[in-house]
Amino acid sequence: MKYRISILAALLNLASAALLAYSFQASSTDFMLRTDNKGGAALCVGKTALFSSPHPGTVEVAPGSGCPDWPNSTPTAVVKTDHPLFIKVGLLLLLLGFLAQVFSIERPHPTFSDAEIRELRKLRKLLPKNESSN
Repeated sequence: MKYRISILAALLNLASAALLAYSFQASSTDFMLRTDNKGGAALCVGKTALFSSPHPGTVEVAPGSGCPDWPNSTPTAVVKTDHPLFIKVGLLLLLLGFLAQVFSIERPHPTFSDAEIRELRKLRKLLPKNESSN
C-alpha cells in the first residue's frame, strides 16, 4: 500500500510541476537596474534614466537623462500568469504530493524482535553488577 502511495505522490508532484510551469510566462524587458562598483545605482528604461543614485544615500530624479554606462546591469524579468487557475491547482497538487510522501514513509524495522529484546533484558539482569556496566 505504501508503495502505491509513493507512486501517487510522485505523479502528483510531476503534475503540479507541469501545471506551474505551464501557467507562468517570463520575458525580459528594457527596464534595468544598473550599478557600479562604488555603490551607485540607476533605474533605467532603455537608455533613459528614471532615477539615479551616483553615491550611496543620494537619490536623484533624472527623467530624460541618459542611463549611465556602468558595468553591472541586468534586465528585469516580467513574470505574468497566463492561467491563474493552474497555479492554484498546481500548488494544491504539490501539497497533496508532499502529504502522500509523508504517509508513504515506512516504519523502520528493528534489528531484534520484541521477544528477543525481552530475552536480552532478562539475561542482562542475571549478569553480576560489574559486568553489566560495560
